[in-house]
Amino acid sequence: MNLFQLILLVHVAFVACTSSTAYRKCGTDINNLWLDIVLVIDNTRIMQMDGVYDTIQAMFGQSVRIGAGHPDPRSTRVAIVTYNEVAKVEAGFDEFKSLTALNQELEKLNATQKSDSFDAFMDLGLSAANNLITAANRANDRKQYKKLIVLFTSNYSFKNQRPDVLALSIRQSGIDISTVYTGAGTSGNTAFQLKFVGNYNMNFHMQDAAPIVQELQGATAMANCFCRDGWSQYEWPINSGNLFGICVGNLNKNEYQMNAQKSCHTAAKNGYLVSEFDVNKRSFNYDVITNKGAKTVASYYNGLISQNGSWYWDQPDGKPLLPLDPSSGSVSAKSGCVADVKYSDGSIAWTPISCGNRLPYLLPLSQSVSDRQCGNDTNFIWLDIILVIDNSPTMISDNVYESISSIFGPNSQIGTGYTDPRSSRVAIVTYNNYATTVADFRTIKSLKQLKTQLTALDQAGNSGNQSYLDQGLISAQSILTKFDDRENYKKVVLIFTSSFDFIDSRPDRLAETMKSNGVTVITVNTGKDKTVEKQLEGVASAGFAFKMSTNTTETLQNALTTINCHCLDYWTWTQYKHFGVCMLNPGVKGTHQAAHKYCRALGIPGNLATEFNEEKRKFNYKFLNNNIDGTTVSSYYNGLTSENGTWYWDQPKGKPMIPLDRSSGSISTTSGCVADIKYSDGSISWTPISCSNSFNFLCEAVACDTDNYCDSS
Repeated sequence: MNLFQLILLVHVAFVACTSSTAYRKCGTDINNLWLDIVLVIDNTRIMQMDGVYDTIQAMFGQSVRIGAGHPDPRSTRVAIVTYNEVAKVEAGFDEFKSLTALNQELEKLNATQKSDSFDAFMDLGLSAANNLITAANRANDRKQYKKLIVLFTSNYSFKNQRPDVLALSIRQSGIDISTVYTGAGTSGNTAFQLKFVGNYNMNFHMQDAAPIVQELQGATAMANCFCRDGWSQYEWPINSGNLFGICVGNLNKNEYQMNAQKSCHTAAKNGYLVSEFDVNKRSFNYDVITNKGAKTVASYYNGLISQNGSWYWDQPDGKPLLPLDPSSGSVSAKSGCVADVKYSDGSIAWTPISCGNRLPYLLPLSQSVSDRQCGNDTNFIWLDIILVIDNSPTMISDNVYESISSIFGPNSQIGTGYTDPRSSRVAIVTYNNYATTVADFRTIKSLKQLKTQLTALDQAGNSGNQSYLDQGLISAQSILTKFDDRENYKKVVLIFTSSFDFIDSRPDRLAETMKSNGVTVITVNTGKDKTVEKQLEGVASAGFAFKMSTNTTETLQNALTTINCHCLDYWTWTQYKHFGVCMLNPGVKGTHQAAHKYCRALGIPGNLATEFNEEKRKFNYKFLNNNIDGTTVSSYYNGLTSENGTWYWDQPKGKPMIPLDRSSGSISTTSGCVADIKYSDGSISWTPISCSNSFNFLCEAVACDTDNYCDSS
């Protein structure tokens, strides 16, 4: 390779940053785990239970911090689900505050007779565990903590969905799954099938040669070894599950070597230019740079630094540089800088270069493009909310009114008549033997007035001698019926109670009627009765049944902003998961230009659908094929648009288009149009086509939320 060729390659080079010492092993101290774990236990009559609960008790370190609220944030919450022909949540994430409390519950379950059922529907158990995790994430409850499901069973059967298919979906959402086969023998069909349920290398047998406790401790430690979003964890061989405690990140910017080094040191705690102690790490680095960047890569900086004629590896601030070991390789020069260069024969070699070249470099940051998040500004919640508060003598009301007063941001607009339409009306119903409408939607005109009213109710204390929840719900329904204006504002009934009693109608049936009319019902159990907790789950909308805790205010704020994030016309538009994006299937075909014009002419800012990642692509394909008549669409336009040889994502009129990020995928041509096409092998891939083809398409728009008010017109 001549100098001219080298300079051309240098200008597409990359620098990699890593956040920990090279070849650092994952931590293994089980006393310092910080996870959210759901234990899923088959308790059917045919389940082989020997040693299950003893194993679970032994897998946690004796000094592990169970529950939240510890001074050291490295704590683990544990929930428990049992299943047979139905699934039962024995304990949620907030149940156990100590290892002692957890062990007591495990001993209690161990002493409990197994179910009489012979049906071990694994899919129900996995779904219940996933729902617990989804609810916690929706409430923004310890979202930075890794989630792990540990499944114990000796059976493989299901009611609604194949466990391996369901488990794949769960794992793809970022949740790890470990399985333990408790049956006899090692070659049974169930033991084999469980390998497709759990993560690679996290499927065990109670009769394994290695002690099962040791295997599970290794699985929990491995689950606790992960990289934040945007980083790639060092794994060798690639896709082997053999993980190291090293994270490599990529941002794609041009910089001099010295400045690139500074960027790595400042971008993350313990950050430094990437090391390559052997060819395996070199291959991994090149794979990350090639697959996580926005440009085609032929070379990149590594962390080799020359000092006084000797080569050293860069290290985090405050740590000494590491001398280059001859076994890692050698550099022909004694000064300057070094880049990894890929040559025409496919080899990648260290190549001395001048440090004066301004080269692209990599930083540990999140993916540069992602779907819009829902707005979460509590000052601009715009809902119609009815507070239904039990004020009977049986009500456990500690901190209820304080929690409600703190839900709204200090600049919230309560009532109507504001210039900014993002306001919330709040009605209040109290109940005991009968219900009292303390305030309807016309009464409270400001946040100050709302807080004054709540203080007065708190000071008034309890009343009556019974707690009839149905009476409170009937009064709430009367308010909803009377005030049927503000159709574009979502309706919420927020219940605070510690009991489930009624005199005329079952509360869950009354709530079901509300929910069928688009009302979201939230319950807050202020007591600790497990039966009441289960009953209130039947009253609440899915994922909106909560327990009173020190985090109630934050939980309810997240719940309300989640509800406030919606698609205005839900008969036509569908929200993309938990994101602030709404999708529309017009059900018609058109050329690319016609599809583009259609999405722009919907009366709201719209564009052809984006697909920033594989997950969105799968969602789009499934959504497009969710047709009542059963017809299948195998090809459709996405929003990729070529301008001057560069690909961009379509955006609403007046907003700049978004460049295609390499992490999203690549196109083999530089012009024309792109369609998602499903091939005979089942794969769906971007395919260059003529823009004159007539294809189906999807439109996309910003969801209504605290950042984006949607008028009903």
